[in-house]
Amino acid sequence: MSAWRVRLGIARHRQGPGAVAAAVLLALGLAAWTWLLPRHLAARQAPGLDTVAPAVVREADDPQARLRAVLVEPAQVQAVLARLVEAAQVDGLASGRVGYHRDEAAATRVRLELPVRGGYPALKRFLGAALASHPGVSVDQVDVRRDTGGTGLEGTVWLSVWSTAVLDGEDPP
Repeated sequence: MSAWRVRLGIARHRQGPGAVAAAVLLALGLAAWTWLLPRHLAARQAPGLDTVAPAVVREADDPQARLRAVLVEPAQVQAVLARLVEAAQVDGLASGRVGYHRDEAAATRVRLELPVRGGYPALKRFLGAALASHPGVSVDQVDVRRDTGGTGLEGTVWLSVWSTAVLDGEDPP
């Protein structure tokens, strides 16, 4: 610490206090810029999953009515799944296969299994955008491990799109 103090004292004596203050402000500005720039770029490069407006949940006395308000309509399931796969590809993550699972309940779950390979920031952006895309989307499981021979990750992400029940006789999405 004392070496920096001596150097600043010599610089202040040679250049004047205004030049030292300008250099300190410049250094602080560069430090702030290098800290904020990656965050700004990550926010701008987030995939466009926010095109689906989140469902408005009306306060109701019936909890089932509130649940039905956030579920995806059966006609929208394919569009939501397509946007999730597209967002994974935008972030450079490999897309996988879609598995369909129908529960015998009041809601239908379409489960999407994505084998992923890429960087941690891309995976984090994708998961955040997927959860923000629609209230009827959930992340079930994330299984990742470090890539063998690189700094990336590889693994599998399981997502679910929760929908209102498919009517009898209707084909699953």
